Amino acid sequence: MKRWITLGMVILLVLPCTQTSFASARKKKTVATETKKEPTKRQSKYDKLVKNKSCETARGEFVTLHKLDGKVYFEFPVKYLGREMLLASTISEASDNNLCAIGYKPKDPMHIKFTKTDSTIFMREVNVSATCNPQEGHMREVMARSFMDPIIGSYKIYCYTNDSS
Repeated sequence: MKRWITLGMVILLVLPCTQTSFASARKKKTVATETKKEPTKRQSKYDKLVKNKSCETARGEFVTLHKLDGKVYFEFPVKYLGREMLLASTISEASDNNLCAIGYKPKDPMHIKFTKTDSTIFMREVNVSATCNPQEGHMREVMARSFMDPIIGSYKIYCYTNDSS
């Protein structure tokens, strides 16, 4: 009987020591696997859009267009927001000269500007019909509120370039 009691005591004393050694070995393995992992670089929405194999890109001096899945994405530089500009189209080539004349402008140029509010870009037609003396501050303020530039179109901002320009 004494043998069984001593054997039980020895087992009870040795058993906790073996469990801690297994636990310490497990911690070392997890630390080793964590150091082996390389940090993965998250792709931005812009990179996902532009680096897609089916994305067609047309770069110009002023804007860049991206065509993907039947949608056209317009890359507009932030520095041009609020500037007044003329938007016009001209026929440069034709397969049948009886339908149109090269160099013809089908419509008058539009006097527009782009503005940003929250996460939306608005294309506005510049109102030039009403004018006032620029030296009269109160009158200029009244005219600005009375003759606001009408919104022609609104466009949701999908993403920014990596340098936010």
